[in-house]
Amino acid sequence: MYESSWYDSGQLVPDQVTPASDELPLVDGTASAGISTSYSRGDHVHPQQLTYDNDITATKFIKTGGTNQQILLANGDTTTLDSKISRQYNASAGGWIRLCNFPAGASVGSPFIEFKVYSAYNAVQTIKLVPYYTVNGINTVYGIFTAPVK
Repeated sequence: MYESSWYDSGQLVPDQVTPASDELPLVDGTASAGISTSYSRGDHVHPQQLTYDNDITATKFIKTGGTNQQILLANGDTTTLDSKISRQYNASAGGWIRLCNFPAGASVGSPFIEFKVYSAYNAVQTIKLVPYYTVNGINTVYGIFTAPVK
């Protein structure tokens, strides 16, 4: 500026403005409405600084190399959707399906068990069982079997 011109020394002169590429965003909570001589860009991101006092619990897990047909188990292994965990069984392989664990001791009751059997012809058959058990085990089973519905 020329000596003969008056100017406000608090105003920025274009060659005194910091280039946008030199700006670093402030951490959340440290900025204030004040007299900063820099500006922020539209693509800036405020980094988060997180502090935890206790253990944290994950709500989702991702395992690299997995597929959308796999389930991640708590021990880190994977199983497929058609395995026993999904309760789908291959009829040609044979075997038994374990339905329930009845508690040991003096408990009695009538749990309700329902199967839906899907055939290759898009028919569905429902099997409903109500076993009555005592401390000695199951003593009566009531069942309802519906005809396949197409």
